Amino acid sequence: MRYGHVLATMTKAGSNVLITGAVGVGKTSIVASTLSGALDDTFMSTTINFSAQTASTAVSNGKNPKPNPKPNPKPRPPSRMVRTPKP
Repeated sequence: MRYGHVLATMTKAGSNVLITGAVGVGKTSIVASTLSGALDDTFMSTTINFSAQTASTAVSNGKNPKPNPKPNPKPRPPSRMVRTPKP
């Protein structure tokens, strides 16, 4: 709760907030609960999910990241060459 209070206070004051921490400590939960409850209706939130394939330029330009390319089709055996005897 204390991190949520600090986040709400700084956000209401117009400060930018960067939350860091190890995987699984609850950063997303703190931000989500603060945005949904502690701030009044003058704030609007948007959630953007990133993956390892998301490029920062795609986000800063407002474009959707390119989807993963299609996998290569199954390899086919080489075609058989048939030799015809010379006349």
